[in-house]
Amino acid sequence: MKTWLDLLEKNNLLIRVKKEVNPKTNMGSLCSESPKAIFFEKVKGYQGWNVCAGLIKTREQQALLLGTTPDKVASVLADKVKYPSEVKMVSKGPVKEKIFLGEEADLAKLPVITHSKTCGGPYIGSGTVISKDPETGVRNLACLRMQVKSKHHTGIQMAPTHTMINYQKYEKENKPMPVAIAIGMHPAYEVATNYSTEYPFDEFGFVEAITGEPVELVKCETIDMEAPANAEIVIEGEIPPKVREEEGPFAEYTGYSREVLGKNMLPIIKVKAITMKDDALYRHIQSVRFTDHQALCSLPMEAHIYNRAKDVGGYVDVRDVYVPPWGGHFVVIIQMVPRFDTEPRSVMLAAMSSSYHYPKIIITVDEDVNINDPREIIWSIGTRVDPGKDVIIIPAAGTSENLDIAQPIMAEIAGSHFRLRNNIGIDATRPSTLRAQERALFERAVPMGEGKFFLNNFLV
Repeated sequence: MKTWLDLLEKNNLLIRVKKEVNPKTNMGSLCSESPKAIFFEKVKGYQGWNVCAGLIKTREQQALLLGTTPDKVASVLADKVKYPSEVKMVSKGPVKEKIFLGEEADLAKLPVITHSKTCGGPYIGSGTVISKDPETGVRNLACLRMQVKSKHHTGIQMAPTHTMINYQKYEKENKPMPVAIAIGMHPAYEVATNYSTEYPFDEFGFVEAITGEPVELVKCETIDMEAPANAEIVIEGEIPPKVREEEGPFAEYTGYSREVLGKNMLPIIKVKAITMKDDALYRHIQSVRFTDHQALCSLPMEAHIYNRAKDVGGYVDVRDVYVPPWGGHFVVIIQMVPRFDTEPRSVMLAAMSSSYHYPKIIITVDEDVNINDPREIIWSIGTRVDPGKDVIIIPAAGTSENLDIAQPIMAEIAGSHFRLRNNIGIDATRPSTLRAQERALFERAVPMGEGKFFLNNFLV
């Protein structure tokens, strides 16, 4: 992670804060306000600790990670994650430079941040939770919220996906589920953590495709689990079966912090050990507003939907996919050149039925629309959509994401809600290339001299 921070600073994508900041009262607001990555050099109450956040929130940062340009982020990542790699076990690593066991494994020593005014306390939002399928031994990675409740235990909210499936298997056998929580890694690990694919599947396999370097793992001290050798911090623990405690509320990526989203009876993690580097740095992922929290969920989703959409019917000319942070993860925008009038609808249906629970509102736009600009999206909808034929609604389309509170609850498992999802698709593309004459009517008018003359050149 420190290598990544150096690269951000060299590219003027990092802000350093030298004044003292309080992780319980004002660090959250500064993380949400910062347009770049942010590094706190003085943390009140935690002498010797530094905190960083916002490491992968912008398209510029994501492009730097992938060695491409901002308009190619989704397609480049989509190509990379086609080829997972094996991991490499090592006997030791920097994360083992300090080892705290039992009573010495004290969460209060970590500068865990309170994200919002309405949060029930400090939350670890940056931990990669590593668990295993007890039947196959295959690892799974997930980014899950953990409320720090005491020196030695946290709550945990498991989304209704793979970590929960693993936990249900352990719970059925009345056994605790071992988990390792890795904090502070190269952002490639965080992107891989948030990639949703088949079950079971070890997301560590995607990291090497992004970094070009093999993943090195070390054995944990107190549990049968492996963790990244170069992580800043690793928390080792167990989730006991059939134990629930009141948890929340928490300000989630959706921008809501309601009682219904928190104060559920959720499982807990009992901490057994903490290992870390000598000069460990605390990585924070701020949940509120538009920060890494949204970006880390949306980036792998964009790559997955890009691959899914372009293969519809054998081939679709998909140019880009964007899951905007201002859409709460539920809006997906797909840029494409339709060859036939039916292609946008087929693409929208493919996005609705991906391996992600989030997509609810799918918008297709043409190649001449900047999908990263909300004004362009609204313009395209306003000028190219006939609501009678270009809008589709799919009722009762399936189960929705736990935090999509606009959808009714179907069932509850381990404190997480399954919701009944209704989907909408909006085709804001021009007529297909098959109807060239009609398509030409939608050519955009552009200002004289655009792309040749620039205002800054006339202000010098």
